[in-house]
Amino acid sequence: MPKCLKYLLFPFLLVGCVSAQNPYSEFFRPQPNINDTRAISEALDDKPKLFQGTDFQADMKKMSRLGYVLLGVSSFYGTYGSANDAIAQAKNIGASAVVVQQKYKNTVSGAMPITLPDVQTTYHSGSISGTGGGASYSGSYEGASSTFATSTTYMPYSVDRYDFVASFWAKVRQGGLGVLLRDLTDEEKQSIESNKGATVLAVVNGRAAFDADVLPGDILVSVNDVPVVNESSATEAIRASYGETVALKFWRNGDYLIKKITIPAIDAPSSAPIQPR
Repeated sequence: MPKCLKYLLFPFLLVGCVSAQNPYSEFFRPQPNINDTRAISEALDDKPKLFQGTDFQADMKKMSRLGYVLLGVSSFYGTYGSANDAIAQAKNIGASAVVVQQKYKNTVSGAMPITLPDVQTTYHSGSISGTGGGASYSGSYEGASSTFATSTTYMPYSVDRYDFVASFWAKVRQGGLGVLLRDLTDEEKQSIESNKGATVLAVVNGRAAFDADVLPGDILVSVNDVPVVNESSATEAIRASYGETVALKFWRNGDYLIKKITIPAIDAPSSAPIQPR
């Protein structure tokens, strides 16, 4: 009997029968512009590290602080999501770590009908008499008749189902500014009275931004007096300044501050489609 699973890959509900496929592979979504992870990451260990996650945003901040870059995410709803499958997908895409979250969703209960063959045999008995005497018989062979039919019984079952989310990460090579940025929220735009800027979501331990005391929550507004429009333009300006000393202007707690930081170059092949910040 095949194992049938129901998966949820947001925002679509997929219902089907899955046999030997790896759900972490089947429902994997790569990060945009991540095409060659091995060009930006450190050498992959024999076995990627497996971490137990709690909250996706918290996990993202923690992994970013440790110097990892997000490669992609798998999410599905079902009964099966083994650690071995998560590690297998991590190795397949060149990830050095995978963070897995498993949250109980519900329990599906019911009864499954099972139909089995049912053979009913009727035995005949009696007695006979003759000039030589008498005897009785019980029909176990020629005297028996069989009726072939089926009978159905019901086997109860109870199956726990979970939401599975796994994020896959590469440990990037040393260098770069060492920050994770995001676009401004509406509240942050109000606070700085501008639509332009990018918020520091996390700072990588031991990198240039960490040593310069850049803090999570700082809003980067310019690089060398060139305004930062959003996360994408900030990332582009930072990558263009590898090996140079730049003046980064931040908004923090109602005041502007300028930090002059030398951004180390990253030793990665020039053919790499992206570079970590």
